[in-house]
Amino acid sequence: MTKDKNELRKIICQFFRMLEQYPDDYNSTYDFIAFLRTLLRIQTNEELPTIEIMTLIKHEKPIVFSNLKKCQLITLCSRY
Repeated sequence: MTKDKNELRKIICQFFRMLEQYPDDYNSTYDFIAFLRTLLRIQTNEELPTIEIMTLIKHEKPIVFSNLKKCQLITLCSRY
């Protein structure tokens, strides 16, 4: 497995752990913002699963998703 795929795999595993560990409230929003910024910084030849991740956040953590929309981070992710 290449370095790019390994890094992407680690980030995706981290995301699923966050979904399990963090509650759906305002205080968790900052942690998800930090995660999304880390995700967008990854330099890879693979396509980043931003749409899929945002869809999971929308369905699993609706309050966090709403706060992300207020922070306009949704717009930043939709460009990729």
